[in-house]
Parts: sequence; C-alpha cells; structure tokens
Amino acid sequence: MGNIQPLNGKRTSDSPPGNKALIASETRFRRLYESAQDGILILDGNSGKIIQANPFLVKLLGYSEMELLGKEVWDIGLFEDRAKSQGVFAELKSKGYVRYEDLPLKTKTGEKREVEFVSNSYEEGEGRVIQCNIRDITNRKADKTALDAVNQSLKQTVQELSERNHEFSLLSEMGDFLQSCVSLEEAHRVVARFSFQLFPGTQGGLYTKKASQKMLELVMGWGGPVLGENEFLPNECVALRRGRVYAVSGEDSGSSLTCQHVHKSVVKYICVPLIAYGEIQGVLHIRSVEGKTAPAEEGKNPFGKSKLGVAGTIADYIALALANLKLREALRQQSNHDPVTGLHNRRYMMESLERELRRALREKKPLGILMLDIDNFKKLNDSFGHDAGDAVLKEVGTFLKMQVRGNDVPCRYGGEEFLIILPGIPLDECRKRAEIIREGVKQLNVNCAGKSLPSITLSVGVAEFPNHGDLLDDLLKSADIALYQAKAAGRDRVVVGESKTHPISEEVPTGSPN
Repeated sequence: MGNIQPLNGKRTSDSPPGNKALIASETRFRRLYESAQDGILILDGNSGKIIQANPFLVKLLGYSEMELLGKEVWDIGLFEDRAKSQGVFAELKSKGYVRYEDLPLKTKTGEKREVEFVSNSYEEGEGRVIQCNIRDITNRKADKTALDAVNQSLKQTVQELSERNHEFSLLSEMGDFLQSCVSLEEAHRVVARFSFQLFPGTQGGLYTKKASQKMLELVMGWGGPVLGENEFLPNECVALRRGRVYAVSGEDSGSSLTCQHVHKSVVKYICVPLIAYGEIQGVLHIRSVEGKTAPAEEGKNPFGKSKLGVAGTIADYIALALANLKLREALRQQSNHDPVTGLHNRRYMMESLERELRRALREKKPLGILMLDIDNFKKLNDSFGHDAGDAVLKEVGTFLKMQVRGNDVPCRYGGEEFLIILPGIPLDECRKRAEIIREGVKQLNVNCAGKSLPSITLSVGVAEFPNHGDLLDDLLKSADIALYQAKAAGRDRVVVGESKTHPISEEVPTGSPN
C-alpha cells in the first residue's frame, strides 16, 4: 500500500503527519480508482488533455498509459465522431456536467465499444479538471438490439397472423355469399367484391368459358380498365396450360413465360385457373396497378408467397361455385323447357301467367294471350311419321322465339298447341301480332329425311286482360274457345275472344277440330 501514488503524484510517506485523514481518504480513492470496473478518465479542464486513465480504461481500450497521458482525447481516436466529441467537451465546460450514451469509443485495434459517458467539471487547486466516468455498455446494447429484433419479429408475426385471420374471415364470408347466389351474374359480382378486398391495391378480371365455344370471355372486371384481351383461347394462358397458379413479377417479366391474353404493359400479375369436376370453368386474373409497386412486407404484398396460397384457395371456392351454378342452371332449363321445341313448358307457362296477371292487376296494364294450334297436325303425323311431326314442332318453336320481345313468354301448351304471353300489349295489338305470326309461319320450309313437308298453317285464338276477364281460368277459356272457333271456321285464321261484357259462345264444334 506504501507504493500507492496520490492524485497529485506525491508519495504518501512525504506527507505531513497532520494530514493522516487526508492520506487515508486519498488511499481509499486510489483503491477505488484502480479497482473500479468502470473506466475513469481525468482531463485538463481547459485543454481537454488526458491527465490520468485508470487501469480498467487502459485495458478496455488497449492503449498503454503513456499513449493516453498528455493527449487530447479526440487526437488519439478514442471517439468515433471527432466534431461531436469536441462539441460535448464545449458543453461540459459551460454546464459542468454532461451524460451521453451515443459517443462510442474505439479501441487501439479499431473495435467499437458502446459506453455510457458521465462527466463532471470541478475546481482542483488553481485549475479545473474533468472527471469522466465511462461504463462499458456494449453487451447491454447488444442485448437490447437483439431484444428489439425479437420484438420486431414478434410484431411482424402478430401482424401476419392478423392478416391471415382477416383473409380466413373474408374467405369464409365469400364462400357463404357464393353458396347464396342463384345466378352466375350474382356469383361474378361476389368474386369481384372479395377479390378486390383480398388483393388490395390491385386490378383484375374474371374470365369464364363460353357455353357454346372453347373461348374464355371477360364477364367481370374491377379496379380499372381491361388491360388485355376480352376473349382468348385456353392455351393462351400459362396458368391454364400448367393447371396451377402462375405469377409473373416485375423483375423477371422479361425472361418468364407470359400469358398472351395479358397486355405487354402489365409486368406483375397472377393468373389463377378455375377448374372443377375436371373441367375448366375460367381464369381469375389479378394485376398490379400501373405506376404503383407492391409493398415489401410479405403480409401486405398482394403478390407475395402467402398471397399465392390465398389465390389457390379462392380458385377452389370460385370454380366449384361456378360449376354448381351452371349445373343448377342446366337443370332449371331442363325443368322449364320443352325438349322438342326449346320453348318454355306448360309448368313454366302457368307460373308465368299467374305472375304476369298479378302484375297487370297491380299496375292496371293489359295482358295478352295468343293460343296457337298447328292445323292438320294429326294428318301430317299419319302421313309422314312422328319424326316429321317433331321436325315441324321444332321449326315452329324456333320461329316463335324469333317473333317475340324480350319480356314475352313463348310456351308449348301441349301436343301441337302453343301459347304466347304478351305482357302490356292491348287487345288490338295482340290481334296484329297474331296475324304476323300466322302469315310468317306459312313461309317456313320444313324438311325431314331429305323430303320437303307440306306448308304449315296456324289457327290462333286471342284473349286479353281485362277485356276477357280478370281470372286466369277465364282468360285461358276465352282464348281456347276463340281457337276452336278459328278451327271451325276453316283454320288458318285469327279469332279474338268475345269481350266479357258479351257472353262467350259455349257452342264448341264437336269432334277434333285438328
């Protein structure tokens, strides 16, 4: 202990005996100074030169004590930022106290050490000195950096889980809506709505396969104008050729296979094949918005890997829904249509008559009925066979479909009889329409087994609400009686039923008026 030097450099044995308390105090400080596990640096308060550096700091920085003493701290490269170090020294001189955690030190070998720097300026003798207490917090900061990284990773994971939960919720809701759709048009709107929500900030389109062709056509678009073909063949889409989701990113668009139906200006897109029951139902196309780039975060990037999985799930929902709706539509068509003529059948006719009569009553508008019968049909069947009869029925059915408006309802009533419902048509106009049809059917040329069949004529009975009653049975009865009167009068003519204000003749000719 006798070799311990005081701060002023004098030996304790030379000190006057009366200063024992001071010597003891200096001895305690010296022990603390030399054994401290923090760095202690003593600077000249005016010049900033190093007066003393304790052993911990010497060991921490790797300099010898002689390399440190007498030097200004910023001249020997202790501080990373020389200008900032000088600024801190000036602040310390003016305030007398500073504390920093962002003045990292450099060791002699260039290693960076993060430190907590607390400095005090005080008077000593005739001058001013600065004591700097330096705590090595490199490990603490490294731990904090690692903890921050873990927290950031956890936040990102939570955010991605939240995104996934949101996607699952949207997918479930989309499935419910698709199951509730009763038409393909409704399903197309549902697809557009949820695709826009599941792939925010994008544009897109739904293409479905035409019933009578191999082409795919655009049935619904969203987010912006169509960038590409409205119709294309299946082999023009890479996703359909590969049978799975196909994505093109902006970076590799020049070297990747690209779909021929997509405009060349689109450099980032996804095509999703819609396949159900082994058949192509269509394609879902999602593209980037021109001038915008997708965010880098995986959870937000509409073209990221996670979104490709979402796209595949969407494809399953949409393809199955479209296939089921097409099947239901086909079954509905079969149940509502006559297989020979392609016209609506009698069951659909009765439903339509009841619906249109209620509407006519509610809106106080007329409702016309034309009841038509092919003349001499039994004779034609007996002479040429049932195949010839079916050919005539089919030709007349096709002709009637071409003669009606969009809201008219042509039906096969039964046998060789037909009925046309004419909503909103007054009686006189119904009669004129009947005459046009009667004249037109005579111009038909029907062939069967390479033989030309005799020309066709029609007898027509006309009835109308409200002139012939406000009950369905009354209207049908009035049209039926008028039809039999046309038959009895020589066929190939139009007869209008008697108004309800005048009794309708019940004298219907006996026997078959065919």
